Amino acid sequence: MRLTSRERRSGLRLSRDAKALQDLFHESSWARAFLRAAVGLTPPPTATLFHVPGAEAYFTRPETRTLSRAARRRLRKRPIAPDFWSHAHGSCLVYARVLSLLEPERNAPLPARILDFGCGAGAQLRALARNRAVKDACGVEVSPLFQKLYDQWFERIREVPPVWRAGRCRVVGGRFPADPVVVRAIEGPFDLAIAKNVLKRGCLRPGRGLQPHTALGMSSAAFLRAIRGSLRPGGQFAVYNLYPTSTTRTPWAWRGPPFARRTWSRAGFELLHYEVDDSVAARAIARALRWPNAIGTSAAFTLARRSD
Repeated sequence: MRLTSRERRSGLRLSRDAKALQDLFHESSWARAFLRAAVGLTPPPTATLFHVPGAEAYFTRPETRTLSRAARRRLRKRPIAPDFWSHAHGSCLVYARVLSLLEPERNAPLPARILDFGCGAGAQLRALARNRAVKDACGVEVSPLFQKLYDQWFERIREVPPVWRAGRCRVVGGRFPADPVVVRAIEGPFDLAIAKNVLKRGCLRPGRGLQPHTALGMSSAAFLRAIRGSLRPGGQFAVYNLYPTSTTRTPWAWRGPPFARRTWSRAGFELLHYEVDDSVAARAIARALRWPNAIGTSAAFTLARRSD
């Protein structure tokens, strides 16, 4: 497929940014392997979707022709730029930092099976799957917007729940782990589960009158027990959250642990690291990638191991 000039620029930016981060992670073979794989990734193509404000459904242009005239009048255009993957705290390249924190020793092989909760555009899955040690890089995503985009990016191999594949990486669409059908479709157990910028206190519990950005569909304890059930004995679950400048008042910018220590332990996890401040590294990444207000960026990291 022929790339547009904007898509070519997006691919060049991804490669440039991945190379810019390599010097920050010279001591981590996992991070450097991930960044090398990210260099040369083809960016997702430009897309235009349509949606009804307040509704979760998204439509491609051909699909809008099947709607009633009244429904079409309510539609709003949602253009998807090829470089949306790179917006500051949502950048897929931050997974390099997560991997550097997880690496047990230099040159150890990456985990064979990795689950990414809230995988977004999935560029990090494609980069992980380029490593020979990774046999299965599986993402799960509930967003109807991304699910519609996956139909254009990956090959759909299953309808209910929808499953898309690209090489050794795949994405399962649906509410995980609240929906048992989705749990079965991810085909665990996994060696490692990661949640980046998804499980935040403000996203889960934004306060009265506000809808959670991340809806688990179950209690925090039940969610963690389900994550534990998706891991092999001794498997690990990493939660890494980035936060913008402290002057931002949106709930997803609120600092604080999404789950209490006792909730982790009651769910059958041993906490190896709990809400460790990682702001120094986060600001170095922000400066290297030229994020706005890089000096105000902060981060926290939690790592738990399934206890048996």
